[in-house]
Amino acid sequence: MADDRGAEPLASIRWWWRDWRASTARAVLTPLGRLAYLELLFASHGEPDCAIPGDDRALAGIAGISAEEWAA
Repeated sequence: MADDRGAEPLASIRWWWRDWRASTARAVLTPLGRLAYLELLFASHGEPDCAIPGDDRALAGIAGISAEEWAA
């Protein structure tokens, strides 16, 4: 719901940081992989259907990394 200026409130995501820190999936990611994962997670929550593209170049762009870094 917009406020009196017409601005939409910022969205929020519940985050269970202890689960993230304890995750074995997180443990095998490089620091760059962790960043990419979080960027994609946050981007998906900005979409009405929480969907992100299935294209590697688009995903790399959303994550803010190069196609070469994405492929590594």
